[in-house]
Amino acid sequence: MKGRPREFDMNEVLDAMMNVFWEKGYEGTSLADILDATGLQKGSLYKAFENKQEMFQKALERYIANNHADKKEIIEKADSPLSGIEAMLKKVVAEACSKENDHRGCLAVRSMMDRTSHDEGVVDILDACVSSAEKGLTELIEAGQAIGEIRNDLSAKMLAEALYCLTSGMLATSRITRTKARTDRLVAFGVEMLSAR
Repeated sequence: MKGRPREFDMNEVLDAMMNVFWEKGYEGTSLADILDATGLQKGSLYKAFENKQEMFQKALERYIANNHADKKEIIEKADSPLSGIEAMLKKVVAEACSKENDHRGCLAVRSMMDRTSHDEGVVDILDACVSSAEKGLTELIEAGQAIGEIRNDLSAKMLAEALYCLTSGMLATSRITRTKARTDRLVAFGVEMLSAR
């Protein structure tokens, strides 16, 4: 016997949850906040999710998937690996400095620093996020090294790890120091760090 169909769009609900967790953090988000953001009744919410932790995990997974898809599209449209990396970094800067994302930074980076949300499931999601991002950067840098536009005196893996740490630091500090001039300088540094001389 089939259960009753859901009366809400799961992606819309996850987007609403994502935004409230992003704005208030895991600990600062209450059940009332989630109900208000999603427009759901408590019964409907708990039919779809076991608890607040599962809500956070699913919202975080959606955030990471959306972020990955956006960056992949930017890189695929670029003329070369290095220009793709530069365009991706500029997108990070634009998001970090935008009024729309004021004080929010990056949900994934914020979650890495928020120990209150660190159950095993969240740690696994974030670990996979970092591994996937660094793997993608490594492959992109290797492609740039193969055509001579990215330096090859350091391994692609090492450069990818350094670039990921630079980007994560930009996103973390953007919650406090959100001047575009500062983040533009860091983007320029990141590109210069990779460029073949």
